Amino acid sequence: MHNSLCLLLLLTTFIMPLWPKGAEAHFYFSNDDVIPECYEMSPQGVEAVSNQYGIPSFYINSVVTVPEWLKQLKMGDALTLRINFTVTHCRPFYIYIHPITENMAHVTNFTSPSPVFSPRGNITGEYVAFIGYQRKLNADTTDRNTFINGIKISFVDYGTHHEVASFEADIYATWIAEEINPSAPETRLDKPMCINDYFWPEKQFPPQSLCSNDINFPPQEGYEVKQSIDLNADGICELIVQAEYCRKTHDNTCHLLYAERDGHFQKIFHFYNELEFFKSYDEYTSIGAMEYGPNYDTYRMGVYHDGKYHTTYLRHPCKKIN
Repeated sequence: MHNSLCLLLLLTTFIMPLWPKGAEAHFYFSNDDVIPECYEMSPQGVEAVSNQYGIPSFYINSVVTVPEWLKQLKMGDALTLRINFTVTHCRPFYIYIHPITENMAHVTNFTSPSPVFSPRGNITGEYVAFIGYQRKLNADTTDRNTFINGIKISFVDYGTHHEVASFEADIYATWIAEEINPSAPETRLDKPMCINDYFWPEKQFPPQSLCSNDINFPPQEGYEVKQSIDLNADGICELIVQAEYCRKTHDNTCHLLYAERDGHFQKIFHFYNELEFFKSYDEYTSIGAMEYGPNYDTYRMGVYHDGKYHTTYLRHPCKKIN
């Protein structure tokens, strides 16, 4: 860890990051605004509050990858990070993740968008973030790996977008360049397709579970194997694993789908709640699942190719898609 990283021997409790009600995700103060020393967001806008918390302070208690044994990924995959922190602050703030690596012109990185954290007191909590790499479509090479040897964690004020604290953590991971088939995504999570415009394949019964594995899923706190199914009729089980770290509000239970490959389990799909099964024209059954949200629901349809399920996001209801 960076020498400015303060490690606290505290028991951390999990909190869900909350969006302030009625607040926009990218709110900025204008040059004419008088910025209160302490404030919170409400449906009426910015409301000044008294400073009951003392001098602002920011600490990182621990940073680990999820699962902890995952150090090698494919291009396009995301490395999940569990960040435990303690903050004393009287303004809403973001937490941003930045990779520490060499300048690699053949790839672009992507990171999780930060929610808005509203302190309303001293916070000891957990933030689950992700970081990943994708090879550029016009890259002049296809066989170069990408790595990180650390991450920077920035705490940023919500309204001013000024960085108020930063830390570095020793996180090592490599994105391998093998078996890459670069393609532009058909849909994006923030701009899903209308669910009524999607051409639905025929539904089918769940695949039979007459399968086995040569290895056991490695024990990991917060992970529970819920079901074994054979999605490609090869006699080897794919595993549906419930993961606590990515559970969402509105009773959305997070599941990860793993396939056994070359002596380890590789994640091939990420979904919420219950899987549905559809006919497919390739080796793997197509799958889908609904995630419930405050304003609209998102259906994740997964079609398998190039070693994993590629997701099309379908929005319901369809109005106000920009």
